Amino acid sequence: MCMLAISGCFAPYEAINDEALKSLGAELEFSLFDVDGHQFQVVESGDRSKQLVLFIHGTPGSWEGYSEYLQMPSLASRAHLMAMDRPGFGKSNEGTWLPPFQEQASILIKLRELNHSALPIIIVGHSLGGSIAYRMAVDFPDDISGMVVISAPVDPGLSKRRWYNLLASYAVISWMLPDSLIKANREMNLLQGDLLALEPMLPEIRSNVTVIQGREDKLVKFGNLGFAEEKLTQAHFKAIPVADMGHFVLWEKPGLIAAEILALLDDSS
Repeated sequence: MCMLAISGCFAPYEAINDEALKSLGAELEFSLFDVDGHQFQVVESGDRSKQLVLFIHGTPGSWEGYSEYLQMPSLASRAHLMAMDRPGFGKSNEGTWLPPFQEQASILIKLRELNHSALPIIIVGHSLGGSIAYRMAVDFPDDISGMVVISAPVDPGLSKRRWYNLLASYAVISWMLPDSLIKANREMNLLQGDLLALEPMLPEIRSNVTVIQGREDKLVKFGNLGFAEEKLTQAHFKAIPVADMGHFVLWEKPGLIAAEILALLDDSS
């Protein structure tokens, strides 16, 4: 029962297999990107001479969570689209290495080197990927023009470890879990500390920020949206609460999210 409870918290992050990708007819470019001796899988579409839209996945997960967005003609015709397997996940898996938010932000921003546009980038982050997006906006304000943050924890008070995170930390339980869930649990156990470090810097964010949050989200509480609105006092903030939706708005409302990305591209042009 414990195994089912822990796995159920993360089940929707299952990777898309190769056959599913073929059925999408995706035209994607795969490469390995080196940062300080570490290699990360990067997947791209669109035009490198246009503004970069960088997608950041949650925990666990991989670039595949954004495969639908990378193949959308409406986005690929307007921008350079890119997603990366974050450190420790997908094909960026190097043993037990899981860098903190600040280091992950420093890795992700270097992906600008693959883009040939002088425009600052737009970030799209889901769940813990959205939390890292906030950190990027704090650390690299001149490099980021806008963010679409979906179902992301940002309030430390709402991001405490849950019973299944504590349970999965015990060796007798963790040995039954796949590697991706063990790493996801480690990230969740560290999340509150990362958010406490981030909180006093949130008012420094001054870019366009759109936060999309399902009202029925059981994994990331709806109160995170109000917390973000309260803290991001210098940002051009847009709140989009989504009725009758939970944590997976990213996949259930792709049209809504694509429209918000296009709106940020319009603002930048």
